[in-house]
Amino acid sequence: MIKNQLIIKKPIQFQGYLLEEIYPNYIDDTYFKNKIDLGIRENKNQYISNVKGLKTNYHFFDNDIKLQNIVQDISPSLFDIIGPFNAACRDSWGCRYDDYSHFVKEHHHEVAKAPGFSGILYLSDEGPGTYFPELDYLVKDKKGKIVIFHPSLLHSVKEFKYKTSRYIISFNFNFIKKWDNIES
Repeated sequence: MIKNQLIIKKPIQFQGYLLEEIYPNYIDDTYFKNKIDLGIRENKNQYISNVKGLKTNYHFFDNDIKLQNIVQDISPSLFDIIGPFNAACRDSWGCRYDDYSHFVKEHHHEVAKAPGFSGILYLSDEGPGTYFPELDYLVKDKKGKIVIFHPSLLHSVKEFKYKTSRYIISFNFNFIKKWDNIES
């Protein structure tokens, strides 16, 4: 039997970041909203995650070329913050909030997999925004806004009395290292 010789549990601070950019005329919001509505109809697992609203499955937009192009276009701004990188989409999903009971519990996107970055693409103007408590910063909803942030940053969305539906796409990208595709 193996005995634990050393266990260290200690909070460790990290260098967080958040990048906010707007592409108001560039985003094909109708395309994304229609695709989200389709994905919501296909997803039978609603309300079981931190998202207490309607959502697609977690890999719904993974291979979507329009989302990939948006992230690629924002890459130069991200290079200034975290340095040059190659990345691949780990997971990406769409959400629709249109009821007062719709909200998102405080959470982060950190996983035991490879490091990377997380993001939100806003497809509508109405909503309570996304709050990042460690930064004490509220990202306000704005169609065409994209926010990229460190996956360890906590964030949430409070309940809101919607007049129109709030649509967003959330995503996580992993950094690709040179040795990731080397076969043993």
